[in-house]
Amino acid sequence: MPASPRLQALLRAKEKNEIGNFLSAVLGGQEEVGGISADRYMEIMDRSPYGTGIPMSVGYDEDSTMSPLDMAAIVSSAIPVVGDVTGLAADADMYARDPESRNMINYLLSAAGAIPLIPAASQVRKTIKAYHGSPHDFDEFSTEAIGTGEGAQMYGHGLYFAESEKVAKEYRDQLTQRDIDYEEWLMGKYKEAERNQDYSRMDMYERAMMHDTPADFRDTASDLDYDEDYRGLAEEIAEEIEEYGPNLGRMYEVELSVTDRELLDWDNPVSSQSEEVRTAIKKAKDKFKYKLTDADKKVFDELMADYSPEDLKKIDLEGKEIAKTKTGRDELYDLTNSIEANFNQKVKEINNTMSQIAKEIDDISVGHRNFLPANEQKGFDLLQRYDDLMTEKMSMNRNFPSIAAKTLNEEGVKGVKYADAFTRHKPNGKTFNYVIFDDRIVDIAKKYGVAVPIAAVMLSEITGDDPKSLYDET
Repeated sequence: MPASPRLQALLRAKEKNEIGNFLSAVLGGQEEVGGISADRYMEIMDRSPYGTGIPMSVGYDEDSTMSPLDMAAIVSSAIPVVGDVTGLAADADMYARDPESRNMINYLLSAAGAIPLIPAASQVRKTIKAYHGSPHDFDEFSTEAIGTGEGAQMYGHGLYFAESEKVAKEYRDQLTQRDIDYEEWLMGKYKEAERNQDYSRMDMYERAMMHDTPADFRDTASDLDYDEDYRGLAEEIAEEIEEYGPNLGRMYEVELSVTDRELLDWDNPVSSQSEEVRTAIKKAKDKFKYKLTDADKKVFDELMADYSPEDLKKIDLEGKEIAKTKTGRDELYDLTNSIEANFNQKVKEINNTMSQIAKEIDDISVGHRNFLPANEQKGFDLLQRYDDLMTEKMSMNRNFPSIAAKTLNEEGVKGVKYADAFTRHKPNGKTFNYVIFDDRIVDIAKKYGVAVPIAAVMLSEITGDDPKSLYDET
């Protein structure tokens, strides 16, 4: 059997030292490699379909987001042979450094890396598996639906997911309106089983009354820890419920294309969070800094005059200590409040301008909008300007949490994470809920208990087709 294309390329590269020269050039910071500037390599990295859109540090320290070999694999991906070999080298490096990466999916990706357009396993962006419970049936998540249903958006403006399947099921059951007729039907079935002393059926119907769904019963039916009769009964009950057809809500398993470093931790001090989060918060707050007016400055100066230099020093130290303990929640609230203050200031400025225009219109008009002949054009221009300002004011987004989420997302923070109600007060073993700002980084992996194979998902990324259309469920 002839050697694989990648192995052949590796052998040729070893003979000619092509790979060593290429890697030395790229990783050594040369201004130009193969006629392409070093800046171009960073640009390619930024445009990777698995990238974050922000520069990534390269190296092997704990703050680096990718290894030198990962970067080399990305920048060389379009170069025949070289791209294959560097991709394989990056994968081997990843397996050596990270034992958790040694799994069948990554091995398959490494093997498939010789196929054009399929990246090396080390280049595939890490994801977080999570769950979502909903009363609604849909095929994709959308931030446009936020605010149309139930939920207070207490932890930020975004799509909510749970690390724990149990938590997601709780949300599903709370939000799904129960069918009274269905409840009565179940109770009738339970009493019938009770009269017949059929305790297994009684157990099944009791589970159904406690919100178990056909998917839950089918899990039981496939569990070999139960005897054959009980598993058969579970399948029968699942079919009975499906035939009745109540809305029991839906469960979704999703893949979130995000890392912990891109999530604002709700409970932890910001000082202990990732550099990406700290930088994003600073940039976001800088965008909405309140501009002190002369009146504000006067009040501030009068307030400061009441304090001695020692008092001011003490206040400054206290402020620095408070800043150290500020949590993700505090910073998100501060940003939202800054946006609101900025908005109110802008509205005030627009109102003042409109008042000035109204006075000018008054000065050149005789009666209602009857402008003096010499000033007709000026009058119409002023009216147009007045109407434009009114339109601007009315169209301004007043949903400050959504603006905060959008701004943080633009700066590289993709969402919020917080400990769920079941584990929040535990010292260890916490499970988290996630608030995701951008629906484009959410992929449905499982629905109705049917998993979409990884290969179909990968192929769909290339073809643009629905993943479900690319595989035979049987």
